Amino acid sequence: MEDKSWPPLMESFEKLAETKPEGVWGGILLFFGADLEYVCNKLGLPHFNAAEDMCSLCLANTTTMPHNNYHDDADWRGTEVENTTFLERLRRPLHACVAHPWFNIFSYRHDLLHMCDHHGVSSHVCANILWAHLSGEREGHALPGDTKDDRLAFLNDDVNGFYSANHVRNRLPPFREENIKDPHGQWPVLKGNNVKAANTRALVPYILALQTRAADMVPSDKNMHMLKVIEALNEVYEIIYTGPCFLGDDLISALEKNLKKLGRHYQWLSVNAFNAGMARWHTVGKFHFTLGHLAKQAELINPRWVQGYASESMVGSTSNIYGMSQSGPWKAGAQKVVMTKYRVGLKLMMEQ
Repeated sequence: MEDKSWPPLMESFEKLAETKPEGVWGGILLFFGADLEYVCNKLGLPHFNAAEDMCSLCLANTTTMPHNNYHDDADWRGTEVENTTFLERLRRPLHACVAHPWFNIFSYRHDLLHMCDHHGVSSHVCANILWAHLSGEREGHALPGDTKDDRLAFLNDDVNGFYSANHVRNRLPPFREENIKDPHGQWPVLKGNNVKAANTRALVPYILALQTRAADMVPSDKNMHMLKVIEALNEVYEIIYTGPCFLGDDLISALEKNLKKLGRHYQWLSVNAFNAGMARWHTVGKFHFTLGHLAKQAELINPRWVQGYASESMVGSTSNIYGMSQSGPWKAGAQKVVMTKYRVGLKLMMEQ
């Protein structure tokens, strides 16, 4: 079914940006946010799972310029496209949004929520480190126990203790093996109906504490590379979630440094596992956007402030506003209630 909502939406953005009389507010649409699946499937950006042209921002692919090479001399580095090339690569016929003169290479912000948190970089990093200490592959006894079930029980107690000691609000439910790696040989990744972006992100400091303990016990190559990965990921989150709306040159430099560090050590672990014939440390297409392009995108604005995340309260209130807009003029009382809920939801979103 054709979506006919975009032309009037773009017209309303144009009206917002027009010169207004004194005392009348307007606005200029700067950024467009959505998850990667939407902008690839609906708006026509190169698909992140394609063999060729899998990146909208550079010439990375799976053959001649592998997107999963994160060394400084990777062939895709330095192939970042300009605006004209970016627009030429959009799928035809153009979606009404990307066909508008407003849309350009700076308009779409790759959503940190989907790139790094939910089913993204953090889900893979955390699950691989957990599986390395739960399974028979473990080096040392960071998670003690004679059997996998014993180690899993210790893990759940250990995580709960960490949550309580550090006043963590967004908590994962108790782990079961299928939340980390199913028995059919799939790659380790956090999964399950209750695995969300916020509680995945909130687990990262615990994984850092766990891997620090492991590396102190047995400073093997594998343990040290895993420590470097989780150190870098934790530092990326620290920069983004404690930094201001606009990051200075020092924070941009630190962000780029830690993203490159994360990529190098993750790549070592991935190659090491491949050589051992094990399905570990999977490098999915989403990694490329986070590790390769997040620092550059952060030069415009801290990605935390343009991610597509809202509290349940805000989602419900926005739905109510949309519903009322379809059914006629608002009643004053209903408008007051909905806007109060909207402000509460907005406040919660900003806090997170």
